[in-house]
Amino acid sequence: MTDQDESSSVANEQENLDLSGDDALYLRWARDIGFNLEVQAPNVDTENEDEYVPSVRQQIDDWFDEIYVPVIDALWNQYVPKSGSCTVLQGEMSRYVGRLEGEYFKNGMINMGDDYYDRMVDKIKDTVLKDGKFSPLIQSVLEMDTMIVKGADYEKIRNSSFFQGTDVEESLNRMKMVVAAWCVANPEPIEFTPDQND
Repeated sequence: MTDQDESSSVANEQENLDLSGDDALYLRWARDIGFNLEVQAPNVDTENEDEYVPSVRQQIDDWFDEIYVPVIDALWNQYVPKSGSCTVLQGEMSRYVGRLEGEYFKNGMINMGDDYYDRMVDKIKDTVLKDGKFSPLIQSVLEMDTMIVKGADYEKIRNSSFFQGTDVEESLNRMKMVVAAWCVANPEPIEFTPDQND
């Protein structure tokens, strides 16, 4: 298979990865990065608060918020200096996530394409994929999310509703969860030497 055939195959596979609309696929992806709760049948139309059970997607996202978001926060607090890069790879991965989220929420990704933020996206992808600990689904979704984030459309983000997340926001969130899972799978600090552009 040539490189062109392989990239075409990856692109076709990624077109079929609709994690925003396919709860079963989202659950499979979540399980592959560590989600380990038994999913309950949703019960959202109840008047009794004690009987309320959120959607499958919300159950997964709540778990991520409880288990994986604190991992990123702890790494940031432990390793990210006031300015510049980290000397520990797990901290640097957390820093990339924080910088990309900041660029999204503060600037609508207007600076994507200037190579600075693009390198962060690529370094997340390259670090996770080089590790080889994740399933083909996780790898394919990360490849897709990398393309979505790097192709962010400032005008589309700027004109989107605050209450309606964009595909870029969803991709950034999935990348954040994969980074957290990668850090959990690699708990020992890994020395990191930043290059001059970081």
